[in-house]
Amino acid sequence: MFCSSLRGRIEWNKVPATLLAMEFPKWRERVLDTYDMALPINMQIGSSGSTEFFHFLLLSSFDLKDSDKVSTRTQRLFYSQGGKNIGIIFLLNEQGQEENGPKALMTLQNSILSDLEMPVLLLFGVDSLEATIQVFQEQFRQSSRSSSQKDISAITLLPFCSIHPPIPKYAINLLIDICLNISSLLDLVTTREGIEKLTIVLSGFPGLVQDIISFWHNDYVAD
Repeated sequence: MFCSSLRGRIEWNKVPATLLAMEFPKWRERVLDTYDMALPINMQIGSSGSTEFFHFLLLSSFDLKDSDKVSTRTQRLFYSQGGKNIGIIFLLNEQGQEENGPKALMTLQNSILSDLEMPVLLLFGVDSLEATIQVFQEQFRQSSRSSSQKDISAITLLPFCSIHPPIPKYAINLLIDICLNISSLLDLVTTREGIEKLTIVLSGFPGLVQDIISFWHNDYVAD
């Protein structure tokens, strides 16, 4: 299900139509308070078993202008769900606000989420939402078999840090060895030494390092 308030948020007003057009899962529109979207993560076609949901807040650089409100919402979501099956979908390249995305993301990670374990799923554009959540569902199913919530944060985030997501699974395994979270990846792509390290680690994936660097705004890439 998703919150009807998305229709009134300029950066997210295309989401309801996108979700309602999906054949599976079937989405329902509701008035929600604690979260913006509840994504089924164990639902199978034809299955009659109980459904488990992952609850998301949908945020962008525009939302982060009211950081107090965002902080209140993230804390409410975290504690209402006991810190389990929760996350944020962050619109990195919001139309007309492209230069603010990475900076707002850093604020989100380093301030609002500094004391909360909550994965952030990066969205390059609203048009890619359907593909992004489908990949997330599969990544979550795979990781939940053997990983803790802390591990899921890195596993679900890193595949989308490229202009051509998802990053191949083996490359993700290599990245996880040197990047525990989005902040550590940003540390790498903002220095020559970090980029050289990425180039060595991902030498078996031609062009991938540049795809990762290009994903971020030029303000965060070393000259």
